[in-house]
Amino acid sequence: MDPDTYVPEIFHRVVSLLPPEGIRLKEFGLDREKLTVAGEASTVAHAKQFQADVTGSPGLRQFAWNFPQPTILDDNRASFRAEGLTGKGGRSHETR
Repeated sequence: MDPDTYVPEIFHRVVSLLPPEGIRLKEFGLDREKLTVAGEASTVAHAKQFQADVTGSPGLRQFAWNFPQPTILDDNRASFRAEGLTGKGGRSHETR
C-alpha cells in the first residue's frame, strides 16, 4: 500500500498541520485525481499560515495546489478552499 494515496494517511498529514486553535476543517475529500480541503479560520492570518503549511508540507508534495486567497466573512473570520491535483502536468497555484 502506498502511503501517498492512502486516505487515512493523507488525512493525518493534513490534520497534523492544524494549529492548536484558529482553524476548523469543514470538508476533506480525496479521490484519484484531487484532494480537497476547506474550512474556516479565526483570522485571515491563520488561513494564510495554514495555506503556507499545506503547500510547503513534504508529506503533501505529491499534490499541485490551487489555494486561492481566503474569503473574509462578515465577522472577520476567513473561509478557505484548497484543491491539490495529482498526476502529471499539474501546476501549483496559490492565488486566483
